[in-house]
Amino acid sequence: RGKSKVVIEAALDLGNVIVGKQKEEICELELELREGEPSALLELAAELAEKLALMPCDISKAERGYRLFDAGSYSVKLPVPELHAETSVDDAYSALAWYLLGSSQRLAEQYRFNGHWSLLQEWVEVLAELRALTGSLGQAAPRATTHDLR
Repeated sequence: RGKSKVVIEAALDLGNVIVGKQKEEICELELELREGEPSALLELAAELAEKLALMPCDISKAERGYRLFDAGSYSVKLPVPELHAETSVDDAYSALAWYLLGSSQRLAEQYRFNGHWSLLQEWVEVLAELRALTGSLGQAAPRATTHDLR
C-alpha cells in the first residue's frame, strides 16, 4: 500500500456455539489492524467483500450463547445517540450514521437467526433512514463536499 507500512491480522474462526441441544454455527473472519492507517483495513474489507459473501457482525460468541439459552436476552436495539444544539454537523452525522449502521447489522443478524419478517421490515427501514441521513447532508453542508457520500 504505497510506501506506508500496514499490518493486518486475519483470523478465521470456525466452530459452534452449543447450549443444551441447540447450536449455532460460527464462521467468522476477524480482521484487526495492527499497524498503519485505518483506511487500509476498510479497503481490505471492501476487496474481500467483492469476492466473498461477508457481513459485518459485532455479536460476540457469549451473546450468541445467551441468545440460544434465552432468545429474549438478545437486544437488537442500540442506545440512541444524544445530540445537543452545540453538537457539530460532523459529530452528529457520525453518531447517527454509526447508530444506524450498528442497528442495521444487528437487525440483519437477528433476522438471519430467526427469520421473523418484522425484523426484515425494520432492517429495510433502518437502511432507508441511513440513506435519508446521507442524502440530507447536502442541506447541512456544502453540496460539493458531500457529493461522494450521496
